[in-house]
Formats: sequence, C-alpha cells, structure tokens
Amino acid sequence: MRRAVFLDRDGVLNRLVARNGQSVSPRRLAEFALLPGVRPAVAALRRASLLVIVVTNQPDVARGALTPAELERMHDRLLKTVPIDAI
Repeated sequence: MRRAVFLDRDGVLNRLVARNGQSVSPRRLAEFALLPGVRPAVAALRRASLLVIVVTNQPDVARGALTPAELERMHDRLLKTVPIDAI
C-alpha cells in the first residue's frame, strides 16, 4: 500500500481570485494560475514516493457560475503542469 498526501486545490495549488471583495475560486481558465513553488513542492512529495491527490469542492458548478467543461479545462492544465496523480 502506498502512502498518499491530499492537497486542496484553491489557495494551496492555485491562486484565489478577488471577486466582490472576497477571495474565491477561479471560474475561467484565464483566471487559473499556479502559486509560486507548487511544481517543485509537489515533485518533492513524489520523490518521497507519495501519491499526490488533489481534492476540491466546486460549488460554483452547482450554482451555474462555472461550467463543468471549464472546470475540466482547469484540471487538465493542472494535470499537465504539476506531477499529481489524480484530482
């Protein structure tokens, strides 16, 4: 059995977005930006033989403010740029 680390997405791996005076999750791919140091930090976890799994709650999908397709584009970018195992 492999050990794993679970990382929240918003505010841990990617920047939050200022909207109406609050820090919130990005709603568009253009707003989705990784925080500095994420790639090397996650790579270090992988070198330690840990599975890296990203968890995220996206209530904007249920509210209709974020489409499932746009969320998938953000996750595709994350999977292609950071050595994580699953979202």
